[in-house]
Amino acid sequence: MRQQFNSINGLQANLTGKQIATLANKSFVTSIVPNETVKAQRYSNPQSWVPAANVNVNWYSPTANAPTIAVVDSGIQANRSDFGSRVLAQLNLTSLGPNSTGDGFGHGTFVAGIAADGATGYTGTTPNANLLSIDVLNDVGQGTTADVIRACDWIMANKAKYNIQVANFSLHSASKASIMFDPLDQAVEKLWLNGVVVVAAAGNYGTDPVASGVLFAPGNDPFVITVGAIDVGNGNGAGDDSVAPWSAYGYTPDGFSKPDLGAPGRYMVGPVPATSTLPLTRPDKVTAPGYMQLSGTSFAAPVVAGAAAALRAQNPT
Repeated sequence: MRQQFNSINGLQANLTGKQIATLANKSFVTSIVPNETVKAQRYSNPQSWVPAANVNVNWYSPTANAPTIAVVDSGIQANRSDFGSRVLAQLNLTSLGPNSTGDGFGHGTFVAGIAADGATGYTGTTPNANLLSIDVLNDVGQGTTADVIRACDWIMANKAKYNIQVANFSLHSASKASIMFDPLDQAVEKLWLNGVVVVAAAGNYGTDPVASGVLFAPGNDPFVITVGAIDVGNGNGAGDDSVAPWSAYGYTPDGFSKPDLGAPGRYMVGPVPATSTLPLTRPDKVTAPGYMQLSGTSFAAPVVAGAAAALRAQNPT
């Protein structure tokens, strides 16, 4: 016997196989377990959206080989500890200037953090997922439809190479669209029909309590998962949850009801490059160096994108 415990009715001992078999047949022995190695749990996030969305189950039993999430946004600051070595590639497709290397706006890094941050205190939905950064927005958050379609083309051509199974679009076009004619809708549909789960933000132009409709591509497309924003209240259950008043909802120009899902999207804290546009222009929202608080359907979408990556890891087909 190595040690007698006081907190439990048990002990630590070195046993032979024969001794284990003998003890296992004794009525007073309830269990015999190995003295396994334990390790510190580095994943943590005190924000109320985490238990509300129940994403921490992905931290304790992460599925191996989580697929890659393509973040079509303003880029990702890849050299920060939040992501380790999980940003597999960075592609710059931005045709509008000015545009800094990495993420000059800050939006894409924040989105990536909600989906797959691995830092203590800021852990995202699926912290072992790989990321791929496709920069289509410049340093003030502007881009063109053609740049986003080019991103779709690139994902299609490289999805097998990088195991891209989820693509997050926390953006929308500027003009109302029908899926019958809009080229961005057609581009994301092609991704969906070729095995890439497309997640899109519903938009922040809601007019609660009157439905605004979900009017713009790609969130207006019936093939993709369109995500609206929820205010989770105190995070202790659904009883005090509410739809954020600015979260777009209603019918698309083609008559489809959107969004498909609601996810936490209000008062989210996530990573941003400290010198990017968002923290510099909204210093009151900075919570710590390199982190700030933001709200929007842009940040509800990656909660779902991270969950989709976890589901695809568990059920690849």
